[in-house]
Amino acid sequence: MKKFYFILIALIAIISLSGCATVRNVSEGLGKGVVEDGRNTVNHLKTANAWWREHTW
Repeated sequence: MKKFYFILIALIAIISLSGCATVRNVSEGLGKGVVEDGRNTVNHLKTANAWWREHTW
């Protein structure tokens, strides 16, 4: 009986969120955020490397 209710609730959730723009926008925003964070990390590493070379060499 628990399996039936679980499947029913999952099915209702899938149907109700299938056309939801919020889910799509969240996934797009997450993807853009990951790309931006990656770029920022690379830029900070380059800056730290330049500082390290200037002060240690």
